[in-house]
Amino acid sequence: MHTKVNLASKRHARDLEYEVSIGLDVLGPLPVDQVDERAVEEMVDALIDQRLAIEVASEHRDPLTEIYVDARTGRRHHRLGADCRTRRSTSRSPPTSASCATPTVSG
Repeated sequence: MHTKVNLASKRHARDLEYEVSIGLDVLGPLPVDQVDERAVEEMVDALIDQRLAIEVASEHRDPLTEIYVDARTGRRHHRLGADCRTRRSTSRSPPTSASCATPTVSG
């Protein structure tokens, strides 16, 4: 029984680490004193825009994401495709595959 709790705890820690890393990817470039409620709200809006862009592109059979397998764990994951990872969306409307929505937060 102790092993199951420990395994669940490790899985929870990995999930939490992943979720925090998403925030750090977006907020990381900002100086600490600029990470405020507004910056976090902009991050959430940008992540929602990114999710909408992924869904719209998928519906049009032009996916923005790719599937990769983590060599360490063997788990399959989705991530922005290589051609989308460096592009940034400046529009407030849901981006298309041409604009690839990558979350940004203004400083």
